[in-house]
Amino acid sequence: MPSDNYRDRTRIHERRRHTLSSPTGTHDVLAPNSAEWEGVVATFAQFAYRYGFELIITPMFEDVGVFIGHRRRERRRQEEMYVFSDRGDRIYALRPEGTAPVVRAFIQHNPTTPWRRGT
Repeated sequence: MPSDNYRDRTRIHERRRHTLSSPTGTHDVLAPNSAEWEGVVATFAQFAYRYGFELIITPMFEDVGVFIGHRRRERRRQEEMYVFSDRGDRIYALRPEGTAPVVRAFIQHNPTTPWRRGT
């Protein structure tokens, strides 16, 4: 017999399937407007580069340890992340925010001061 949690998730899934749309307060950027956004990002990149900042792009997923620690708040955060393991039993999480991966990359590679666009 399916659990109540399973039934609730099934109902939510069914409802979402019929009402898929971007979250409230957001919108998708599609062509031809995406070209304008690329221009904005390029202008910002030139401005940032002039002041010594450079681009850093991190993976969409990281070792889960990049995002969580031992504090209760961080454990709760793990419950809110999409966490998965690979065939080698390494545990990863989809990137819930950009700060921790940039710090990880900075420590690992010690690049010039990074700046990062929201990708």
